[in-house]
Amino acid sequence: MSIDGGSTFTNAHETREIPIIAASVQRLILPRQSQVWAVLRKADTLQRLSYSLTATFLGRMCLSGEVHDLDSTQWKLVISAMELYRRVFPIIRDGNSTFHGKIGKSWRHPQGCQAVFRTGMSGKRAMLVAHTFAKPFAKKLKIPVSNGTSWRIEEVWPSKHGLSASLEDNNLTVGLSGSFRGVVVILRRGK
Repeated sequence: MSIDGGSTFTNAHETREIPIIAASVQRLILPRQSQVWAVLRKADTLQRLSYSLTATFLGRMCLSGEVHDLDSTQWKLVISAMELYRRVFPIIRDGNSTFHGKIGKSWRHPQGCQAVFRTGMSGKRAMLVAHTFAKPFAKKLKIPVSNGTSWRIEEVWPSKHGLSASLEDNNLTVGLSGSFRGVVVILRRGK
């Protein structure tokens, strides 16, 4: 336990099951108190970096690894994740989560996909954190987002990594392509 009330939920910081553990632990520890570590390596592809960074949106973003050795393209991706995280932290701090997807029988060798839809306390903003694992997984994941008021997509992060998002018939539809990818979708109510 840290001085500011945070708690690291696992020592499995570099494994592919980090998003599964981070999502599951939300049932036990408030996301604002759960430190989710992204261990960044200079050999990581942009896809691997975004997968790791996306998991941090399930709790308190913590970075470690070879952060100082990242090249300018990698660092730009990290900066964009940190900037988005700062903008959505109120949703993480005070929101409510619903869980979607299927991850297969083994967390250690995950298959399928998962999504955590978190609505902010005011009900005016929401965030989806989605991950794909090994195949098979659905090509599209539909998350219900009704409640009588229209939503609009404010931002999709990362913007270019084989994942897409759209709103159709009171559902947020996330197009899934490729194994071990992560995406964050920010929504706002109204026009």
